[in-house]
Amino acid sequence: MFVHTSRSKFSAEFTTVTAALALSVVLSLAACSASTGMGGASAPTDDKVNAQVGDITIRGAWARPTVASDAGEHSAHDHGSDKDAAPMNSAAYMVIENKGAVPDRLLDVASDVAAMVQLHQTTMKDGVMKMEHLPDGAEIPAGGRLVLKPASYHIMLMGVQKDMAPGGTVKVTLKFERAGSVSIDVPVRQP
Repeated sequence: MFVHTSRSKFSAEFTTVTAALALSVVLSLAACSASTGMGGASAPTDDKVNAQVGDITIRGAWARPTVASDAGEHSAHDHGSDKDAAPMNSAAYMVIENKGAVPDRLLDVASDVAAMVQLHQTTMKDGVMKMEHLPDGAEIPAGGRLVLKPASYHIMLMGVQKDMAPGGTVKVTLKFERAGSVSIDVPVRQP
């Protein structure tokens, strides 16, 4: 008869890796959810104008801090070098206003701090929250606005290899169909 009385080294390492992966998934989802829960998120409260291009005004931009995938005990820089750090995720939010007489469209988003940057929309259907990439972008109506906020439209920064700490900034480039491209420095802050 075989009785197992202690955990093997493999079992302990497997458990640690599994827990880190699970935490990473939870933190990724949290980057897309509201700070007060999955619904009821509000628009950015900072009314500061971050940039203007053509008829487009961008205001109230902010990004969530990254959290290391190892339960937050170490930042990305504690691992020796950014390239050795575990990938992290974040999200950026803002209000995009179109003062023009015709609609414009946010076509693409980019940032050099993340391996992949996409415009996403979070929706609730049959009690299930779903986040999806918007490959065709999102329209900003004439005289209207597109609000990027938690649990709604947002810019997803995936595979971030740099610690995004509160008080810092991250450069994000937005490409519009009519207004063209504009790069903005997005402040990193707690929700």
